[in-house]
Amino acid sequence: MSAAEGPASSRVVAVDVLRLLASFQMIQGHAIAALASPRALDGPLFDAWTFARGLTSVAFLFAAGLAFHLTTLVDLPRHLAAPGAVRKRFKRAALLVVIGYVLHTPIGTPLAQFLIVDVLQCIGVTLALIEVLAVLLPRASLVVVASGALGAACIAGAPFLAALDATGPLGFLLNYVTRTGGSLFPLAPYAGNLLLGIVAGALALPQGTRTPRRRTFTRLALLALLLYAAHTLVARFEAQHDPQVDAGYALLKLALVVGVAALLVLVTLRIPRLPRVLETLAGETLALYVSHLLILFPAGIGLVALLGATLSLPAAIGVAAALMVASTGVALGWRRLGRRRSAR
Repeated sequence: MSAAEGPASSRVVAVDVLRLLASFQMIQGHAIAALASPRALDGPLFDAWTFARGLTSVAFLFAAGLAFHLTTLVDLPRHLAAPGAVRKRFKRAALLVVIGYVLHTPIGTPLAQFLIVDVLQCIGVTLALIEVLAVLLPRASLVVVASGALGAACIAGAPFLAALDATGPLGFLLNYVTRTGGSLFPLAPYAGNLLLGIVAGALALPQGTRTPRRRTFTRLALLALLLYAAHTLVARFEAQHDPQVDAGYALLKLALVVGVAALLVLVTLRIPRLPRVLETLAGETLALYVSHLLILFPAGIGLVALLGATLSLPAAIGVAAALMVASTGVALGWRRLGRRRSAR
């Protein structure tokens, strides 16, 4: 979830911009949805806003897949030969899973809420799985092929796994593949976005940062069109039940995110790198994510508990803007603290 996993040479401006856009879309989406009164959130504009919010998690996961390709698969032998690099990746994945559960600590909420799978668990488990493949398979190309097969399986299998009952004794594990126990981001279909992000990275950035940006734009644009065509085909034959698990809808969201990524590559063609503060924020999306949740949702003391869903739309937008500023301050402070620790 963080661009800070790899060296500065593995960064691509468009990927950082995509991550930043998703971060601030996430913050304003959570704030407005939680604090605006129901009457303020109605009408066609609200429907469009809700749809755009649904692309946020897809963008995060897709960007994480691109980052994995850039930091690991572009030069897999170097990654595997680096002392402690594999161990560090598994520790990072485990940390994401642990933080995901801590954020759902059952304070004033049912225990079942603690056991659900949120986006951090989804990213952590998927990254650990891909790291296992990177260690076991002899070539990066095979890791890409395996990622594509697993990603397609996650999206195609989601409608079938949706019927599993996650309320029994195996509910803790089943929460990772079905929504029936309350999971927000089970691996099916959401891990497919990260896995196919790895494939997109291999296709559009085969030489990493040395890949010509126009080639990257062209290949991402073509991939977006292919995904949209797949969405059209699947939606024609699929019995649609729930947009959260329907394969056709998942392909539509991914196609749109890939298209946005292609446009960002085109827009940033002549930008060698972002200003330092934005580059830092792009590498601290985890801090942005955690900090804004801790301001909004803690039982009894968060903004949601203090204000409730009572604000007018302009007031909710104002609070969302303030929350963006506060989360940015936390993320920058966290990075500065990390640098001081490293220096010592």
